[in-house]
Amino acid sequence: MKPIRQWTKADIIDFYKKVDKKTWLRIAGLAVGAAVILFGMIWPAWISRIDVRQQIRDHQGRILIAQGQMRKKPEWLKQKEEYRKFILDSKGRIYGHGETSRLLGVISKLAGESKVGIIASQPKVFEGKLPEPFAKQYQAELYDLTVEGNYHDMGNFIAHLESYPKMLRIRSFRISPRTDSPKACVAEVTLSVVSFKEGVPP
Repeated sequence: MKPIRQWTKADIIDFYKKVDKKTWLRIAGLAVGAAVILFGMIWPAWISRIDVRQQIRDHQGRILIAQGQMRKKPEWLKQKEEYRKFILDSKGRIYGHGETSRLLGVISKLAGESKVGIIASQPKVFEGKLPEPFAKQYQAELYDLTVEGNYHDMGNFIAHLESYPKMLRIRSFRISPRTDSPKACVAEVTLSVVSFKEGVPP
């Protein structure tokens, strides 16, 4: 019998005719068995194993990340609470809508406690624009003040303004001595305050 490599088309047809049906069934059974072994055992064991190992490594990496995040959770919760308190405190220092109408009374009281006299006070239009997204919730207002007193009392007045619980910002401050009294001086002060817009809850 010729080696399989030397078979011609006629040899293959002749071989096909000589093989009976029972033999073909055995060959088919062997082929199916070989396919089951290849795709059921060899392929998962040697080919798919690489993908499975990679998936396992990926899952292990995710588990390590999750464990690291769980360890940081108490610190994150602590920071969240600190941020929440800071935000509430900051909002509490901003004036509510219409509340700034009483601001001049507050300033007069602080000036009296500092032994400083208010010569003139006047609201001023804020011509600038707050950056977004703050412009949607807040509005700025300006106040020009002219006050008089000695240097020590003037310093106390400024300190009272800056330490007031509500937000008061000194945008400009110019002081000069009075010509008729060497111990007294006059100061021009511009204050800015921020308040919630109408309809925006504090």
